[in-house]
Amino acid sequence: MAIALDPNRSHRYVLREDASLPVEDQTVFLLRSLTVRDDEMIQNSKMVASSGGEFRLQPGTEDLMTLRLGLIGVENFRDGAGKMVHFDADKAGRVTDAFLSRLKKEWRSEIADQIRTLNALTVDEKKA
Repeated sequence: MAIALDPNRSHRYVLREDASLPVEDQTVFLLRSLTVRDDEMIQNSKMVASSGGEFRLQPGTEDLMTLRLGLIGVENFRDGAGKMVHFDADKAGRVTDAFLSRLKKEWRSEIADQIRTLNALTVDEKKA
């Protein structure tokens, strides 16, 4: 039986490297699943036309667009001095490049991968 996904539901995600820390020390990223339009926009943006009229993949685009569309907040994110880092979003509610620049490349990749998995049902959702 098909079970509908809820594209408006937010999801909490803790990085693998933070998972062993006490809960109060973990940084939590707030994510949302991508809509069908978001997914299509990402897929279309990966292809660029070359001067010869051929299409080629544009590396790096998929993770960045996935983060811009799917990262919606953060909790308990601190800088090296222990000061809380504010989540920055633009007028459309999308995370800013300035905020994304505060994340290590490995974190950005891990978070983008997690966002992409949100469009699948969990075992508990399948049982419900």
